[in-house]
Amino acid sequence: MVKFILPLHYNLNDNNIMETGLLHLHSALRWVIIIGMLITIIRAAIGYFQNKPYEKMDKMLALITMTAAQIQLVLGLLQYFMGRWYASDSAYWKVEHISTMIFGILLITLGYSFAKRTVNDRSKHLKILLYFVLAALVIISRMPWAERGWI
Repeated sequence: MVKFILPLHYNLNDNNIMETGLLHLHSALRWVIIIGMLITIIRAAIGYFQNKPYEKMDKMLALITMTAAQIQLVLGLLQYFMGRWYASDSAYWKVEHISTMIFGILLITLGYSFAKRTVNDRSKHLKILLYFVLAALVIISRMPWAERGWI
């Protein structure tokens, strides 16, 4: 019965449906991460330069961004090893994209972890600011804007 609902080019014995779903989820989640990093960076900059306390909202935004980035990594790794990207001849997909994204997500995780262990509020803002800015530069530099479009 399901065969009649699906488009003709899908084969139920194939991984096309799962690959397409993972790709769409992976593409949409990047916006959560970009917006999360942007808001977190702005709040950290304001907190650092105006010497504001590190509030619960600051911690929550950094945590949500870090969690979304780590989920994004899992989705990307699933695509990489289960999908057709692994068989690609492109060095971009095989090396550049995956290694750069892992490094960027590592920076986000380190920034959050170091800020969490720091006692001084201004130092917390500074650590989040530095690590998240570096992560944003690294991640945005290797996003496939041209190939995948906006979503």
